[in-house]
Amino acid sequence: MSRYAGLQYRLDSIYDSDYEPFEEEGSIVIGAYDGSGQEDLNPHYHDTSDTASLIDWNYLSSVTKTVLGTILKVARLPS
Repeated sequence: MSRYAGLQYRLDSIYDSDYEPFEEEGSIVIGAYDGSGQEDLNPHYHDTSDTASLIDWNYLSSVTKTVLGTILKVARLPS
């Protein structure tokens, strides 16, 4: 997926997520996380200090392109 926006990614198991029970029942699930479980990378993660003023709009644009590219690939649509 890095071809869409140059972001690094990794494929890993899903854990500690709201949709984990669906995966356990055999559903295919995809999650996109940024720093989950790595609070040292983002001290505002899951905190009231995590406000819109902290959004990196260029990074958000890159993530959006990557997610869209992933959806197109999974759906087998031309990207």
